[in-house]
Amino acid sequence: MLLDLPFPLLGSDYGDASGLGAAGLRFSLVLRYGTDSATSTTTDLPFVLVVTGPSSAYCIEAVCPHSGGPLHKGALLLPDLEDLRPPPPPTRSPPQPLDAPETVVVTAARRCPSTAADSAGDEPPPITLSCHAEPMIECPWHLFRYSLVTGRTDYDDELGRAARVYPVVVLGDSNFAVDVGNDKVTLLSFRPYDRSDRPASEPEPTEDIEADHSNGDVQTEHQPLTHSPPDGLPSPPPSGWPLEEWATRVLEEPEPRAKARLAELVKAEWDAGRIPDVGWPDDSPHRRAPPDRPPRPASLAVRAPGQMKRSSGGGSLEKRIVILHALANIELWAIDLGFDIIARFAARPVASPVGAGTGDAPSAATGPRLPREFAADFLALALEEVRHFGFLAARLEALGSAFGALPVHGSLGDSARDSRACVLDRLAIVHMVHEARGLDVNPGTIAKFERAGDAESVEKLTIIHNDEVGHVATGQRWFAWCCDQLGLQPHETFHAIVRRLFHGTLKA
Repeated sequence: MLLDLPFPLLGSDYGDASGLGAAGLRFSLVLRYGTDSATSTTTDLPFVLVVTGPSSAYCIEAVCPHSGGPLHKGALLLPDLEDLRPPPPPTRSPPQPLDAPETVVVTAARRCPSTAADSAGDEPPPITLSCHAEPMIECPWHLFRYSLVTGRTDYDDELGRAARVYPVVVLGDSNFAVDVGNDKVTLLSFRPYDRSDRPASEPEPTEDIEADHSNGDVQTEHQPLTHSPPDGLPSPPPSGWPLEEWATRVLEEPEPRAKARLAELVKAEWDAGRIPDVGWPDDSPHRRAPPDRPPRPASLAVRAPGQMKRSSGGGSLEKRIVILHALANIELWAIDLGFDIIARFAARPVASPVGAGTGDAPSAATGPRLPREFAADFLALALEEVRHFGFLAARLEALGSAFGALPVHGSLGDSARDSRACVLDRLAIVHMVHEARGLDVNPGTIAKFERAGDAESVEKLTIIHNDEVGHVATGQRWFAWCCDQLGLQPHETFHAIVRRLFHGTLKA
């Protein structure tokens, strides 16, 4: 089936074929997929249509399947692209290209958007040269490249990371149509991208586009996509990415700010009903284990806990920065722990810890599968940890520092690794011991900042403390529920787990 686009794409209003340049001419279109007869719901997906010449155009989903990046802003890699400036030397070994060994790709440096220079536009746009047999588009977040013809990424060993594409048919006189095949879709909106949507490599026009081509109910005015943020996550592809897969992708993201942004977008998609399933089916070949230790940026110095600088007071600026930095590190780990418990346990039956050792030792008995509410509770908890990390990172910057300026430790990661065999182990050690110990320490920390007259930090630390009270309660509630399903006595089970896995001391 062909979807005719509502107006000619080349001409005086938008540009001509000779002036398209390396960025191409880009249009936003939103496709609405047919009503589900069982639920009476529709799914809207954003796409970008890239016109590279009078007889060449491509349609690919606008959001990167890897981590929700703005694929519609990506640089193009065209087969015969000619650039007058030589590219800088590559900063990493390129992944295996689609047509090796004939294809040679040289890609300029591009950093994660969490870095200040990139987000502020302080660096010149990167230059990409390619002699790929197929045109490609490169996501600006993590440099994943996708074929505009097949949707394949040249990281072809990555699960489910092909982008959805549709062929574009030239009808003549700069008119184009999208061939959606047998998919039951309608064109919900179509518009040229405005300045804020333009890719970094495309120069801004000297004048705003003001043409208004109307065609029935099709929206052609400059409006943002309303069904999701411009840089939002896509709806699940046909194979379906459940929440456990998205949780694993959050865990795999090393950059703290990109991790936080992705976590927010996953929560928004879950709340909107666009992530309908918690986990893969039991027999799915796509199910994979989350990382035992989530990655961190190479620039972040990680040390053993005993090597960390300790602050006995909070009066001086230096001491307050040390405390806030240490707390930000804890909150970053707390984000990961919130998503790890989802990725590792939310789609699994409850397992008894009886007879289990540390690590991956098998449990003695199993109970029913954890209900959907478990995933919802810990997703909400993880988003509060995202907010806490944002508070602390902002305070560090306000005080003249930044997260990553000091070394960090990974003791919470050690506890997560030791409790990865059983959900009761995880709930007891992380959410009932570590978070509860934080409740004991927080009032004294807040008092230090009060004495220093740091009212803004006191306000944020008080919010964090109050939220953590609810986190401990969440852990206790689900621990009791799991024990009840397995016929275990909660008090005895908790203390048995602590004796086996916790290596510190607890208050009576």
